[in-house]
Amino acid sequence: MMTITHRGSTGGGNQVRRVSTKTHDRQIADLLADRQGGLPIWFRPPLGHLEPYTGLSRTRLYRLASEGHIRSISLRKPGMLKGTRLFNMPSLLAYLDSQPHQAPDIAEVVDGDSDFEQEGGAR
Repeated sequence: MMTITHRGSTGGGNQVRRVSTKTHDRQIADLLADRQGGLPIWFRPPLGHLEPYTGLSRTRLYRLASEGHIRSISLRKPGMLKGTRLFNMPSLLAYLDSQPHQAPDIAEVVDGDSDFEQEGGAR
């Protein structure tokens, strides 16, 4: 038996359910192998680098999940304190699409007059 805790934008806070599986690793492998349009449905947070599809850090992913902006699940064996946290790519992409797009005007960046450059942005 394994406990799966859903956290995020599913409404109503965290939801806990118990799922019977033969092996913990098989469940994780199945979730990680599931893809939609070439992108993974579930992914593990990156260690020491940015998430390759969105450029977000591990810390930012955990924060977005804890604030309920994106979905995540924790897979762990009964009695274990630690598990494997997986994040839901479709909910992450939906969250990013919902955010206001505030890119600097390309003419300002080329001329070097952009606040974006002064704040340490792309050079």
